[in-house]
Amino acid sequence: MAGPEPADEPAFVHRVDAADRIAFVNPRWITFAKSNGADSLPDRVLGSSLWTHIRGAETHHLYQVLLRQIRREGRPKHFPFRCDSPQVRRFMHMTIRPAGDHQVEFCILPIREEPRERIALLDVQVPRSDNFIIMCGWCQRVKADRWVEVEEAIASLNLFDRRIPPQISHGLCEPCKDKIMAEAG
Repeated sequence: MAGPEPADEPAFVHRVDAADRIAFVNPRWITFAKSNGADSLPDRVLGSSLWTHIRGAETHHLYQVLLRQIRREGRPKHFPFRCDSPQVRRFMHMTIRPAGDHQVEFCILPIREEPRERIALLDVQVPRSDNFIIMCGWCQRVKADRWVEVEEAIASLNLFDRRIPPQISHGLCEPCKDKIMAEAG
């Protein structure tokens, strides 16, 4: 349920309860979801498990480690990350902090956006083949012969030659994993 957050709050906020169910989203979070074509997401997300919304075993594990540490130590963690759409690169900053009674709050502050030509590979509405590519869950780079921006991966993996794009599996590139593990302590 959205709460009494100021309308001009710059951050997208969601909170999970002690059982890692999403218990709160602020109005800015709802507006962001709706402006990105996910009109029913706010209704579906409240009360759902956080773990149903995190893709990739590595990313899932990392979030579990972070939540355990935050609850145990009572200190926030801070990370840069990306949340791209088919037509926009979004650079963001996430603070994950204790919120009392074993709740944890995710505060996501947009830093900047860069428009780009639409990339069908990132459109969740596009049908997918049985093939997979791996995308870093934090920086949005794709694993080719090395971790590269999605546009470079499309070219180097010859994804333009495929009639149906592959599915995206999420993992963590080494630089992101190292940064996050350093912050996790």
